[in-house]
Amino acid sequence: NGQDVSQLLGSRSELTLGGSATVPGWHAGLLLRPHCSLTLGAAVISRSDPRVSGDVKVRFGDDAPAPFELSGTQSTGLLIPWTMMFGANWDVSRTVEIGAELRYWFYSQLRSQHTDVKDLGLIESLDSPKDYSDSWQLSGGVRVHSLARLPRLEAMLGGHFDRSPAPDRTISLDQPSFNHVALHGGLRYSLGERCRLGLTYARYWYLERRVEDSVTLPPSNFRASGSNNIVTVSLEATLGR
Repeated sequence: NGQDVSQLLGSRSELTLGGSATVPGWHAGLLLRPHCSLTLGAAVISRSDPRVSGDVKVRFGDDAPAPFELSGTQSTGLLIPWTMMFGANWDVSRTVEIGAELRYWFYSQLRSQHTDVKDLGLIESLDSPKDYSDSWQLSGGVRVHSLARLPRLEAMLGGHFDRSPAPDRTISLDQPSFNHVALHGGLRYSLGERCRLGLTYARYWYLERRVEDSVTLPPSNFRASGSNNIVTVSLEATLGR
């Protein structure tokens, strides 16, 4: 509850928790081709409210008055919001395509997050304010393919901007969320008629956040930014005719 308990737990205590859940959901989409060179798409993903349950352990630090470990279980309600997606793809020429996509998440439905804890002793429940707003991602890119000298090779380049749904005052380090921009690039090569080998690289820049008015317990005031590199190798295979 926001109190300093380091004298009881020690200065190097550790918290380990995990959980899982399975809930039903649905996804529907529509694909239109108003012109031979233009494709339009729209899709919706349903809202889901999983309750993630699992074990939780607290290990006291070596400098605690009586070092030992507590264990229990936790159950946390999460939200997977309604999601809308819209996209367009234009064949500029026989070898060049340009695509764009907008994704919109209705996160404003998430006002708070509740956790129940059993058998741990230190705490029985936790309510975390969220007060999220809706978020969105805008992306676009270009694909070059079917070149005369390299008919089996495809090259792709694109990027996106993603707006975080979490306001500064309720963001917490256990659920970090940042506005970010990203650059994507990749190559794909056809191995015969049924297989394709791909190599992609993505670079993310997480824009700086300065939190000075946190209302979480304990307060999560911080200044942070970051970056990330993602390299992916994929093999696609077509089965059947």
